[in-house]
Amino acid sequence: MGSPLVSDEQLEPVIQEMPEAFTILDFATAFERLHATVWAHLEERYGLYGSGTRYSVMTYLSNRMSP
Repeated sequence: MGSPLVSDEQLEPVIQEMPEAFTILDFATAFERLHATVWAHLEERYGLYGSGTRYSVMTYLSNRMSP
């Protein structure tokens, strides 16, 4: 299995600035702000939530944050 598109090192600073309770939309907004280039690649590859795809960038980020 190859390496993930978003590394743990990219996730850590986003997670650290999140409040104790947050949504995937909150996380995505912060991720896009901190990692605009990576976000653009994910958006191009998976599409945004509500864009008619079953697996969106939101799904990808949710899966990467899950243990």
